[in-house]
Amino acid sequence: MSASSRSARSAASTAPPGLPAASAYQALADALERNTVLTRLCLDFNQIGNRGAQLLEGLSYNRALATLELAYCGLTPAVGPLLADGLMKCPTLKTLELKGNELGAQGVLAILNAIKAKPGLFHVGLADTSISREPDVQALLLDCMATVELCCKYDLMGNMLGDQVRVRVRV
Repeated sequence: MSASSRSARSAASTAPPGLPAASAYQALADALERNTVLTRLCLDFNQIGNRGAQLLEGLSYNRALATLELAYCGLTPAVGPLLADGLMKCPTLKTLELKGNELGAQGVLAILNAIKAKPGLFHVGLADTSISREPDVQALLLDCMATVELCCKYDLMGNMLGDQVRVRVRV
């Protein structure tokens, strides 16, 4: 692991004793914005919420990031457009893991639209993201599966998508 990867990971884990949370977020944002060689960032189970996710905008300058893992980070629908606008611009991003966040239809729609526009993504983890039988989500999901050839792994476990999606995916 390179020194820059270690510094980004250590800044992400927890705030140093006596350092206010806002300073910890800013330290992470600064480290990520300057880091152009980080290939994997795992923040799983860190309750960064939408505020922390906004600070990840600096990753859009990174030209090496292949994997971003944000499982169970307390993200809400408002973070979907932020991820779609910023992080999906990373040309090397292959894996985006968002499992266990309450993204809902609004957040997932933004991410699926970005997937259509970014043909290089290989895996998107949307398990347990509180999407269900919303027709717009189902239609866009099926469209992505049919037209985005490189994205061949969609983790949708724990979402109530209904039989219509299941039957269409099997065909």
